[in-house]
Amino acid sequence: MAAARCREPVEIDGLNRSDRKGARTRAMKATTIPRAAALVLVGLLVAGCGNDGPTGPTDPELVTETFTGTLVQGGVGVHQFVAQQSGTTIITVVSLEPLNTIIIGIGIGNPDGEDCLLVAQNGVVTQGNILPTTTGIGTLCVAILDVGNVTAEQPIDYVLEVEHP
Repeated sequence: MAAARCREPVEIDGLNRSDRKGARTRAMKATTIPRAAALVLVGLLVAGCGNDGPTGPTDPELVTETFTGTLVQGGVGVHQFVAQQSGTTIITVVSLEPLNTIIIGIGIGNPDGEDCLLVAQNGVVTQGNILPTTTGIGTLCVAILDVGNVTAEQPIDYVLEVEHP
């Protein structure tokens, strides 16, 4: 037999050394990819099991309260309500009669006896306008006030809606 040189391929079992290495690599790839895919699939299935809880923050349930009254010249109407959760409270001027274009003021705040210490207000409001405000938990108040447009001869009957958490 002739002596094998270092650079010549050596045959074992009908395959030379470089063919055997390629065959081994192909065999490893053929089994590694399906194993990796199976592991990913099992991981996804397990991650979904037993998790029946909420998937994210939920919006608080909203409560709508309606307040009515009569606004007289220079007067203020105050109504209290209780917010069970923090969130956005929206005051809507539903109706102003007999003059729905009159400009009045509305606000939201904290009750102080029969008064309402306003923390947010808008002094240029007509029928259909809203005042959204972020509020906390607790007893709050909404106020409607004459900003100089109500006359003694023509008081304004109003309807306010307060939507709160």
